[in-house]
Amino acid sequence: MKFSYTFPTLLFLVSLTSCSTQNNSISARQYSKNYESAFVEGFKTLSFCKCLDYGNSGKLNLSAEDASCRYPDYLYGEANIIDSLALAESRRIALDAAGRGKGQVAEGMEGKRIIGQCLEFYSGKELEAFAKSRYEADRKVRK
Repeated sequence: MKFSYTFPTLLFLVSLTSCSTQNNSISARQYSKNYESAFVEGFKTLSFCKCLDYGNSGKLNLSAEDASCRYPDYLYGEANIIDSLALAESRRIALDAAGRGKGQVAEGMEGKRIIGQCLEFYSGKELEAFAKSRYEADRKVRK
């Protein structure tokens, strides 16, 4: 009689243990996917903010005004790279706008070109691919 209760109890414990192990691996995969998404979006958002800042000659202080323009802990190591990318993009914008002198556009349109081009930079495939490659490099370092 004792044997008849032991086998189902043992079977239940084994199945319970295997389910919890599977749930842990699923949540680890989900965490990794969420971290990748946060890393890539944070990288792109900070690049956009820095592009606006450099494009407006440092007149904006977005990190003081907008929390999404502040570096999260996991992107501190990428600050120099983000700055370099944004600076290069702002220089490209400045070269593109060199032919337009001040006063050649309507007063309300001053600076709008910078915003539009920084948005194109943000949504471009190049920045997305670069952010993903930086995530992969970060992932290898964390292992």
